[in-house]
Amino acid sequence: MRQRLHLVRTRATAEPAVLDDRDWVVYLNDQRGLRLAPHGAPPVPAGPIDHAQLVQLLERADLVVTW
Repeated sequence: MRQRLHLVRTRATAEPAVLDDRDWVVYLNDQRGLRLAPHGAPPVPAGPIDHAQLVQLLERADLVVTW
């Protein structure tokens, strides 16, 4: 099974509607920065993340979906 990373802009009109149990979700917010949801048991702690942690997730994902 492929590992998917969803990058969700907080300005997006819809949240990811269909998520696999393993999918990771990062919310992008201009004011608060990056926030990783606990969904899918990500390899870095859920909550606020920095650029380096985002790069780790990008490197481990097979597919990145931007909303």
